[in-house]
Amino acid sequence: MNGNTGTNVATREQRELAACPTDLPGNAVQRAETAAQDVRRLIADLRDIDPRQVWGWLNLIGHDDPSRILAALIEAVARIDPDQPESQQLAWINQHGGTKTLHPDHGKTDVTLPAGPYRYDDEIVRLRRDGGLTHGAIALRVGVSLNTVSRALARAGLTDAGRTASAREQHIMQLVADGYTEREIAAQLGIDRRTVGRAKARARARQEHAA
Repeated sequence: MNGNTGTNVATREQRELAACPTDLPGNAVQRAETAAQDVRRLIADLRDIDPRQVWGWLNLIGHDDPSRILAALIEAVARIDPDQPESQQLAWINQHGGTKTLHPDHGKTDVTLPAGPYRYDDEIVRLRRDGGLTHGAIALRVGVSLNTVSRALARAGLTDAGRTASAREQHIMQLVADGYTEREIAAQLGIDRRTVGRAKARARARQEHAA
């Protein structure tokens, strides 16, 4: 898997660097100042007005100046302390149902979802079989966690990792295959980097044993 991982990382890095815009309007100082103003407005508006209006404002900006949305996202993320638990970062909205309540279609999609703990399985499996998407891409498309995707594919017998691996280990190895570093995986899953390293070592051992 190490060989494939190297290829995936290189491909991901090259693709993302190539996609970096080179025709940004104005200069970095101007864009940063505008982004700071936008983020301050977003922070206030998300707490005070109808989320649909916020989405509408962002949509208008996106049509007129997509780079302004990118700059605002960078500004907002840069303000987050990565060492602060996610539960604290989102404490203000978690008590109201989570960030999904800030989406304009909140309350509509939930009504039409099939019932049951495995209600996303069919869609996840379809995207894997028909689209060949990675676990991460499927999670974004369906709006679920990577763990939900991994478990759904495992139930369908479509897990890429070894069948004897735990759900967490399968999750880790999929992130490795998608090009994430040990540090990124540990931060995303809320685990120690040594846990990631041990999972990779076990996966290599199983692969070598199978060979």
